[in-house]
Amino acid sequence: MSLTNVINLNDGQAAPGKKKIFLFLGNAEVAELLSLTLDSRFHCDVSTFTSAIELVEALKTQRFDLAVLDFSLGEGMVVFEKAHNDKIPMVLYHPEGNSPEVRGPKMKVFRDNALLQGILQGVEQIGAFVKEGASDPTSDYVAVSTPLFLRATPLVTDTFVKLSGSKFLKILHKGDLFTYGDLKKYQAKKISHLYVPKTSIGALQEKLSMEMEILLGGMSREPRAEPTKGTDSVEAFHDLARNLGFTREVQELVKRSMTEVVEEMQKSPSLAGILANMELAKEKYIAAHSQMLAEVSCALAIAMEWGSDMSLKKIAMAALLHDMSLDDHNLCRVKSAAEFDERQGEFTTLQVEEYKSHTKRAAVLIQGMKEVPADVDKIVYQHHELPTGTGFPEAVSHFHIHPLAATLMVAHDLVDWVIDHPGPVDMPAFAEAHRQKYSVGVFKKILKALEALQV
Repeated sequence: MSLTNVINLNDGQAAPGKKKIFLFLGNAEVAELLSLTLDSRFHCDVSTFTSAIELVEALKTQRFDLAVLDFSLGEGMVVFEKAHNDKIPMVLYHPEGNSPEVRGPKMKVFRDNALLQGILQGVEQIGAFVKEGASDPTSDYVAVSTPLFLRATPLVTDTFVKLSGSKFLKILHKGDLFTYGDLKKYQAKKISHLYVPKTSIGALQEKLSMEMEILLGGMSREPRAEPTKGTDSVEAFHDLARNLGFTREVQELVKRSMTEVVEEMQKSPSLAGILANMELAKEKYIAAHSQMLAEVSCALAIAMEWGSDMSLKKIAMAALLHDMSLDDHNLCRVKSAAEFDERQGEFTTLQVEEYKSHTKRAAVLIQGMKEVPADVDKIVYQHHELPTGTGFPEAVSHFHIHPLAATLMVAHDLVDWVIDHPGPVDMPAFAEAHRQKYSVGVFKKILKALEALQV
């Protein structure tokens, strides 16, 4: 199949009604954004899979009208062969544009330079889907899945809610921020879609294309490895734990808790995929930082006498997942949004937007993982807030920050301090440097607990 040739894929009209698509991509957040985009544009049912085994089992009982999959993944060929045998039309992603030399179901291949439009055009050409507004050609508005607006903030268009019939009420203006709090509010009211003017849908799609460009740029180019059940990162924690003054009893409790958390996460295909990616990149900053943070956070929670099994599970998972929506290791090293002002010229506008929205994006993804305990999304969402109410994304004060989020934040600063100050840990110096920052509420108690450790 020539990659430069345009293949006539519309050799028949699809049956009317809502169609079903499955996604099999190597990046969970790309899949999430694409799922929302497809739902908004084509009003179809989208199922996301991260495990070939799980997908093959689903295909035994479900019929899909279209498949979108990353052909470059290690399990990509297994999924492709199953979809091909079941005669399911496919849109294939491959970073180099490679495609299988086969005949059969309709296919379209796109590569990195196609990005979001390549996916959407392929789906449209293959599936003959009902587009937005098709059910009401007289409407001047387009329905967009509500969670998608977290990716489009600040908003590039006025946004409306549908009251009834042809009546729409403007609820947000162009330039407004759409926050995680907004999403929760509309979800509580069972508002699954908001509406934008048809004349503005192009601007919204352009904004989402930039988001997809960021995400596709970080998609793994290596075959997905099978998750391992080791907890080697805990061994690296022992040296730091001894230097910080954590007792052997605390170290053993952390080790047991981390082992249990890792084993539980590996039972979930999506969480196991995150662990597998960490294992593949264990020498890189994001993976090493996240795993070290999980162990230090657990130890600090124990020091605060918050060492119940559930509390340790929550804070460990939050630490492991807190930067799951970041692929840029340089961005992960940024300690606060204010740092961008000090380092002007080092980061692009897209990178700054990615950093400032990464807590929201991670929290939304976590909400969709039924295996993750309650509060983990909130802990991740708040890990860049500040006690004074000057952090992001909501700028809430210490009164509204979850205690485990506060613990994670102090542990985050401690890990950064250790990385920036090689050698023996000078806990009094760390405490003094952060005393003003953590001078209120539960933060003050956590810092005091750290000072009490014998270093």
